[in-house]
Amino acid sequence: MSRLPGHILISFLSSTVFRGYCAKIYAITALTINLLFVADTASAGGLISSPPLPIALVLQSPDSSTGQTTPATEPEEPAKLTKTASGQSTKNPNRKRASSSATTELELSAFTSEISDHFTGRVNILRTDQVRRAWIRTGYTIARSRTYSKTKVNETDLSTLTADFGLRRGEASGYRFLRFVANYRTREPNLRDYPKKAGYSMFAIGVGRTIFSILESEISLASVSKINKAGATEKLLIPVYSFGLKTPLTSSATLDGDLRLIEPFTDNPLVDLRLNLTYRLTEVLSLRFSYLANNMLNNLLIPISSRPETDWDKSLRVSLVFSKSTK
Repeated sequence: MSRLPGHILISFLSSTVFRGYCAKIYAITALTINLLFVADTASAGGLISSPPLPIALVLQSPDSSTGQTTPATEPEEPAKLTKTASGQSTKNPNRKRASSSATTELELSAFTSEISDHFTGRVNILRTDQVRRAWIRTGYTIARSRTYSKTKVNETDLSTLTADFGLRRGEASGYRFLRFVANYRTREPNLRDYPKKAGYSMFAIGVGRTIFSILESEISLASVSKINKAGATEKLLIPVYSFGLKTPLTSSATLDGDLRLIEPFTDNPLVDLRLNLTYRLTEVLSLRFSYLANNMLNNLLIPISSRPETDWDKSLRVSLVFSKSTK
């Protein structure tokens, strides 16, 4: 297999096909997260004060008399009753709605050299209001590494798919959440110690609380499915400990991260770590330095006595982040 030149990779990132692909990912994930909010509100018996953005666009229809597009009418919020001097109840039109915000990020990282080529694309969507938070974080990585000998060049192709979907409800002092996490890797060629397919997925239900306004501590019970070296799927029900960190360092720099732990009190715990340092360049463009460390891909569900201590996937990544925030 030939090496992927740098100018071909740059041409692909600037092509219409790639931009269309990113637009489709954004549309699908945005619609999914809005539908999650609609379902959560309906199950709680609450009122939906306005339709989510993709649904509001669908509700727009041509006016039969003018031929122009008429936006979907936003239902009025139930007004608060107040009493007048005569004792009659009247409606207060100035009642405020619960504030909400949404942030969408497209994260791109690419480089090429004599020994490796690498491309990563990630989409992160976060939507919050006073008592709820929903998020979608998904990414795909393509990498090719080369080792040189006197007679030939050995190439290894890796592709990694990661996903993190979640919905939580409650206050900072205590909240409940549902979460789905997946991490799968494909390797070519297939080696005895490194099988072609490896990875895991887990569906977790748990509780958490915020400590010192910057640290989230969670515990959950997770149903884990893992591909073993023979290619079969193993399943287990295990406790998972999670921590989330987000704090501004300066007006332009932010530090955030996620840590998941399984069997944390053993000699060789399982760790999935992501740590980001983001520096905002403009309103829509940021530079992000990420450190990732994971020993769950091959070691999950393996007994501690048989678990190698050096089987880690570690990487340091520099990315450009395009973001948009709405309220």
